Amino acid sequence: MGFFDNMFKGIKHYPDSVRKRVILSAESLSRIVIESIASASNSNDIDTKKSRLDYAMKKLVELIKLANEYPFLDFRKISSIYDSIREIRNEIKEMESSQGQPQIQEPGSQQSNTTKKTKTAGQGAESAVCPYCSHILPIMPQRRTICPACNKTIYVWYSTKQNMKKLITEDEALKIEKEISENIERYEILNKHQTLDESEDEVINVQSKLKENDPNATLDDAYMFLLDKKIKDTDHDGEKARLYYLKALMLDNSGKEFFASLEESRKFELQHLKKHEFVKKVQIITSPDSCEACKTNSDTVISIDEALKEMPLPHKNCHRALYSERGFCRCSYLIVN
Repeated sequence: MGFFDNMFKGIKHYPDSVRKRVILSAESLSRIVIESIASASNSNDIDTKKSRLDYAMKKLVELIKLANEYPFLDFRKISSIYDSIREIRNEIKEMESSQGQPQIQEPGSQQSNTTKKTKTAGQGAESAVCPYCSHILPIMPQRRTICPACNKTIYVWYSTKQNMKKLITEDEALKIEKEISENIERYEILNKHQTLDESEDEVINVQSKLKENDPNATLDDAYMFLLDKKIKDTDHDGEKARLYYLKALMLDNSGKEFFASLEESRKFELQHLKKHEFVKKVQIITSPDSCEACKTNSDTVISIDEALKEMPLPHKNCHRALYSERGFCRCSYLIVN
């Protein structure tokens, strides 16, 4: 499973000082996210609930970025965090509905919170039953496992809000992975000013200056101006890779050509990895819902120098669209020890 299995694989070659610093940062972000979710859940005021939930999601984006950069981080319970976020959104939808306000549309969520509670209320204690063949397992698995009866892969779904674990199928896990991925990308777009370390007022000020030469300049033009400036000003290849990826997302969201920016993101990612002496090779990782073109490269191991020369990512024939009609390749590199 691409998101859960490939993003957070352990690597032992980082210095202890780096590992401790990064783990402390990750734990701090995780604590902030969980506390913000709890605050949102306990609030009866819809505006407070929204603001705390929005803050939790922003910090979750930061946490996932950190996990992307340092693969030794173990954050397997991200599904439980997103599950809680989605449940609070359902509560907000019900509150808005009762107050006559427009409801929040949640991707992939077609049930109300009331319906959801009806289904889970009678489940009681954790039940270690295979979701495919109903075979009863001797103990509740703590992570992905194989059913001894039907030989199919079982995934574990954590819910902190309901304080329980549930066994799910690969298709259900894939749906969760897709929802998390789409919502993280959506928040990247919605919070450009935070990503660029610029306030919304500063972005509006840049737009006003751009309008002096182009009366039709938009906020997106201002964001792009600031993003290009930040890319030019940074000398850190890892940061350049992140910023070029954001630029590709912004261009795709605007219906503009993005492939060159996505390619630059992968190039700087490889250059960043090459600076680590212990990193010699990478493996191309796809997910179960990757397009057939991308899957032709799945699990390919290649040296960093060869990858920089051939640039297999992003795949030029990817047809898995994100925002526009063109395929937005989301294959990734995994460090090979």
